[in-house]
Amino acid sequence: MEVRSLPPAGLHRKTRATVYQWRRKRTGPCGFRVGRHLRFDPDDVRAWVDSRRSEAAA
Repeated sequence: MEVRSLPPAGLHRKTRATVYQWRRKRTGPCGFRVGRHLRFDPDDVRAWVDSRRSEAAA
């Protein structure tokens, strides 16, 4: 599993604060902490983006 650090926000031009807010509200991609750092699996981020696209198209 390849793991990336914050932000996946750079992918979507969102601020770090927005990504943390998504995490608190459980609306963003799955992430996990390594120490004090938030990390994301790129496959989870891609799946989340795809799900958001399909919701927008509906």
